[in-house]
Amino acid sequence: MHLDADIDEQWKYFGKGDVGPDTDAQLTAIACCLALPITSLMWCMLTFTVALGAICFQNTESFGEHVLLTTILGILGSCACGTSLYFWSMSQRIKEKVAG
Repeated sequence: MHLDADIDEQWKYFGKGDVGPDTDAQLTAIACCLALPITSLMWCMLTFTVALGAICFQNTESFGEHVLLTTILGILGSCACGTSLYFWSMSQRIKEKVAG
C-alpha cells in the first residue's frame, strides 16, 4: 500500500469527475480544514510548556532546580525544532518530486 496519490485518485473518493485549477483550490481548503485540529493541539502543547516553564522559573530559588528545568525545557525545545525541521524537509522533498 502506498500513500502517494495524485489528484485523479483523490477525486475518486470525493465523487468528482473533473480535474482542473478549481479542484486544486478545493483540495487545499479541505486540507487546511483537516489540519486545523492537529495544529491547534500542537500550539496548545507548546504554549502550555512555555507557561509551565515560566511559572517554574518564577517559583524556584535554588540554582540546582534551574539547571534541571533548563535541561528538560532544552530537550523539549530541541525535539520540537527537530520535528519541525523534519516535516519541513519532507515537504521540500515532495515539492521537488512534484516539480521534477
